[in-house]
Amino acid sequence: MAKNGLTGSIPSCFGNMSYPPFLIDLSHNLLSIVKLEQLKRSWYVKLSNNNLGGQISPSIFNSSFLRYLYLDGNKFTGHVLDFQPTNGIYLAALDISDNQFS
Repeated sequence: MAKNGLTGSIPSCFGNMSYPPFLIDLSHNLLSIVKLEQLKRSWYVKLSNNNLGGQISPSIFNSSFLRYLYLDGNKFTGHVLDFQPTNGIYLAALDISDNQFS
């Protein structure tokens, strides 16, 4: 679903599935609203280059399912040090570059 001109928010159905999608690639769209919590049961999530903003909940980094998370090229804010996992680290790759972190 990348590069499709999608706008607004990520459909809530992604978080309500019995078997969430293994791979979610919604990069290069115009999405502006995301609830990362609804995506943390997927293995690979790519939301690069959208209009997503606000703060990222640190709990997303403690998902035992999520291994690859790409949030680069958005407008996320907050402190990078807030992303310290509390129950061990599960992510193999994390890209939060090109945002508005302090």
